[in-house]
Amino acid sequence: EYQDNSFASPANPIGDYLLVVEPSVELERTSSVLALRARAGAIITQHQDVDEEDSTQWVLRLDANTPPVRNLQVSAFVEGLHRVEPRTSAAYETPGAPLIEFDVARLGGSVSREINTVRLVLSGDYSDWTYDSQSQEFRDHRELSARVRVDYAVSPSLAVFAEGSLDQRDYRASAAANRDSDGTRFLAGVNLELTRLITGEASIGYLTQAFDDPSYADVESFHYRVRINWYPTQLVTVGFTAGQVISDSGIETVAGVVSRDVGLTVDYELLRNLIFRASLTRTIDDYREIDREDERYAGEISANYLMNRYVGLSLRYTQIDQDSSG
Repeated sequence: EYQDNSFASPANPIGDYLLVVEPSVELERTSSVLALRARAGAIITQHQDVDEEDSTQWVLRLDANTPPVRNLQVSAFVEGLHRVEPRTSAAYETPGAPLIEFDVARLGGSVSREINTVRLVLSGDYSDWTYDSQSQEFRDHRELSARVRVDYAVSPSLAVFAEGSLDQRDYRASAAANRDSDGTRFLAGVNLELTRLITGEASIGYLTQAFDDPSYADVESFHYRVRINWYPTQLVTVGFTAGQVISDSGIETVAGVVSRDVGLTVDYELLRNLIFRASLTRTIDDYREIDREDERYAGEISANYLMNRYVGLSLRYTQIDQDSSG
C-alpha cells in the first residue's frame, strides 16, 4: 500500500509505502441449548521509511446465543480490542505527534421476546476505555448503557418501532473540568421491506448529553438514523446510511463532539469469490465548547478476491479530504 500523506499534514506531506496484513480466525460451536462463536483478528501495519507509524491493532471477541424458546432469546458477548486513533483526529496537536493507542474492554447482552405482532428487546453493555498516551489520560473512562426497543408489525413487510436508551460516562482522570455525563436517546421509525428490492429502517428522534460540570455545554439535538439497502440485481447491493452520535473528544477543553455522517456504498459480486466495492462518506464533527468544525470526505474503490477459505487478497484506493474551520 502507498500513502501520500502519512501524518495527515496540511502542509509538506510525507508519503511512504507500507505493508498491511489482516489475519483473522473464527471458531463456532453449536448445541441444542447454546451457540458459541469466538473470533480473533489483527491489523498489522509496517512502513518502509516512517517506522514510527508502525502499529498492531487487534480484537478478541466471544459471542453466546441461545436458540429461541417460546419466542424468547438471550445473547451475550465479551470483547477486548486495541486500536490506533486515526491521523485525521483532532487529538493530534501536531502532525508528527506519536500515535495515540488505546484499549477497550466491553461486555454486554440482550434479551428479546416476541408476542404475536410485538417484539421487545432489552439490551445493555459496559465498556472500559484506557489510553496508552499520557497526554490522553484525561479520556480514560467507563461507560454504561441500557436500551429498550419495541417493534410492532403492521404487516409482514412493515413494522413501526420506538427505541430509547440511557448512558452514563464516568471519567477517571482529571481534565480541564469534570467530563462525567449522562445521556438519553429516543428514536421512532419504520422497518420495511419493499418488493424484496429495498430493505432497511429509518427513524427520527431526540438526544441529550448532560455534563456534571457546568463549564461544559450540554448537548440537545434532533436525532436520526437511516439504514437502507437496495438490490437492483442479484449481483449488486447499494447501501445508504445516515446518523449522528455524541463521542468523546481528544481535545482536553472539549468534552463532546457531535458527529453527523452520511454514506453510500455499492457492492458488485462479479464472481462468487471476487467482489468490487465503491463507497463515499461525508462526516461533520461539531466541537461544542470551541469554534471548530471538521468536514471530512472519504472515498474508496476496492476489489476483494478470496483465493480459498483461508486466504484473501484486496486491492483498494482511498482518498480522504478534511477541512477544519473556526
